[in-house]
Amino acid sequence: MPGSPVPTYLAGAKVSGFLAFGPTAGRQSTRPSSLRRLPQYRISIGPSALPDYDVLVGWLREGFDEIIAFGDATGSPALG
Repeated sequence: MPGSPVPTYLAGAKVSGFLAFGPTAGRQSTRPSSLRRLPQYRISIGPSALPDYDVLVGWLREGFDEIIAFGDATGSPALG
């Protein structure tokens, strides 16, 4: 999923970010991307697919916190 490692411009304006969204069709959809070495994950969830989405959000936060803590513990940047 590597994106451009250098600043990107569109119509003369510097691109500071972008959003990748797509239809969920009642399901969950995940789209990884990156911009200047910063990983991004877009998650779209259809309400009928996951009525208790707060549980998933909690799991995702725990997982990313663990990744960041690993980078802090090793002295190596886990993200970026």
